[in-house]
Amino acid sequence: MFSMELAPKELFKIGDVGAFKTPWEKIAKIAYANVQRHFHIRAGPGGPWAPLKPATWARKKGPRELWETGDMYRSYSSEYGDNYASVFSASPIAPFHDYGTRFMVARSFLWLDVDAMRKIDDEILNLWEFSRENA
Repeated sequence: MFSMELAPKELFKIGDVGAFKTPWEKIAKIAYANVQRHFHIRAGPGGPWAPLKPATWARKKGPRELWETGDMYRSYSSEYGDNYASVFSASPIAPFHDYGTRFMVARSFLWLDVDAMRKIDDEILNLWEFSRENA
C-alpha cells in the first residue's frame, strides 16, 4: 500500500486523543480531496506533469495522463483514527507513477499543496486548543 500519514505525535501528549476523531476525519477528507485535485489539474509539486511521449499517446487508450481505465484514480482512499489521518492507494503501480522510474518520468499526485496544508494546520491547531481546554 502506498500512503501518506498525517499524525503530529507531539500533540497526543497534551490530552485525550479519543476526543479527536471528528477533526482527524476532517483532515483525512482535506488530504483526500487534495490528492484528487492533482489528478484533475494534472500537476505535481513542481508544476504541470510532463507530457507523454508521442509513442505513449499512440498506444494509450485513456483520454489523458495516468488515465487508462480510471482504476488508479479510484484506488485512492482515506482513513482516520483517534490519532491519525491517512491517504493511500491500493494500486500496486501508484508508487511508480508518483515517484517515476528510470524509464518513466514522475507524475506526482500524492502530495499536499499549500492550501491543503493551511487547512490541516488549522485543524491541528484546533486539536491543540481543544486539548488545552479539556486537560
